Amino acid sequence: MSGLEQLQNSGEDAILDLLEQRIENAETTLKNNIALDCYSDGTADGGRQIGGLQLLISTSPTSGTVGGISRATGVSGATRSSRPRPMAVPPPRMPTSRAI
Repeated sequence: MSGLEQLQNSGEDAILDLLEQRIENAETTLKNNIALDCYSDGTADGGRQIGGLQLLISTSPTSGTVGGISRATGVSGATRSSRPRPMAVPPPRMPTSRAI
């Protein structure tokens, strides 16, 4: 806390309010940064950023590594990102009429 802030916030309650606000701002900043990191490729901040979805889901699924596992060979191709195949949907069943 700077000297000016101490003068502007004299008194124990004012200082506690100021510190409480700073802690709240730090928590909000941390939450926002983690939310952004969840979608990142992990290369920001000198490579110290959390690796997010861009790191895990590649646009070239046959090259690179994820967690030391090759995307090309992987575990039976389980690490490759690919488009899901459409599921075959059976036709709806028609109700049968019964004699009452």
